[in-house]
Amino acid sequence: MDRERFVDMGIACAALTAAVTLQPWPSPAVVDDSLPIPVSPPLVATAFALLALAGFLGRRYGWLGRWTGVVATVGGSTGAVIPSVSVIVVLTDAGIAVSIWPPLAVGLGVTTGVIGMVDWAELRVDDLLDRLDTLLVASIVAVTAVLATGIFDVLVGSITTALLAVDRGLADAVTGQLAAAAGLWLVVVVYLYWREGGITSIDLRWLDTRDLLYCLGGFIGLLLVLLLSAELLAGLGVPSSPSGVTEGAPEPRPELFLAVLLISALLVGPVEELLFRSVIQRSLYSSFTRASSVVLSSILYAAIYLPAYATAPFSVALAGLSLAFTLSLVLAVTYARTDNVLVPALIHGAFNAFQYAVLYVAVVHEVGVG
Repeated sequence: MDRERFVDMGIACAALTAAVTLQPWPSPAVVDDSLPIPVSPPLVATAFALLALAGFLGRRYGWLGRWTGVVATVGGSTGAVIPSVSVIVVLTDAGIAVSIWPPLAVGLGVTTGVIGMVDWAELRVDDLLDRLDTLLVASIVAVTAVLATGIFDVLVGSITTALLAVDRGLADAVTGQLAAAAGLWLVVVVYLYWREGGITSIDLRWLDTRDLLYCLGGFIGLLLVLLLSAELLAGLGVPSSPSGVTEGAPEPRPELFLAVLLISALLVGPVEELLFRSVIQRSLYSSFTRASSVVLSSILYAAIYLPAYATAPFSVALAGLSLAFTLSLVLAVTYARTDNVLVPALIHGAFNAFQYAVLYVAVVHEVGVG
């Protein structure tokens, strides 16, 4: 009976998604000219929404099995969301007001996909509530980390500004890194003592040969993701987001990169891994599979960067958040495979150091910072 309720909800959401995509969306000419596809994006979204609807109907009346059903329901909902998001990006970047229909299609499409996953997993209501509770706690921890970082940014900022009053740029650069490290460390320590019984519960051990290989593979994986994303963004004509160290500065200053390199490598990167792997990802293991925990912890990791893109163009924000999610996936996989938080901590720290070192060399040799 529980499964049938979820399927009925999926039928309703898929039908609503299809109905929303059939409404008059704004400026179709601008959208059609900007997106290199022969079919109108709303029409594509409609077709996929109907696929999701057919999938739920097939599940409701026993025509489709679990795997064929999830392909239709989740695949259809994803296919409806992507063109809807594309329309929002194009209209936002063009300075055209977005009507209610594209965002509503995204919301309904995501809800439809979630219901499709619930149906595929054949969850009971109590199982679903248990998973939602676990995910809610993990989300609260992530949000608390963002708030703590903001509070420490104010506190640390006043101190560093007083100590480095003659160099405001250096003070701002150091403040951001120290605030992030302090805020995340506080959340980690409080959580571990509150839920786990202390810092001794951290799954930390010396590296063996297998761990070292994962460190090397993970670092190479992050570099590949960074390089491929840069090529993809360049091909799509989407500008990369500026470095937090250079943002707002009249010209890049190489000494700023050196100033934050050690803080970012030794403090910020490792403590982010402590929070998102040893705390959040590991807590998700109790209610989700390891693969699901990897994805969910990476979504939460990307979500903490939302404030950084509050004023950025939609395309830049989407690209930056997608990159953060993908980078986090690599780190989450290394943790899931080793159960040793030192592995992603070393990878993340080395990756941060590499990025700032590259920026330093680029500025010194006048290659440019992109």
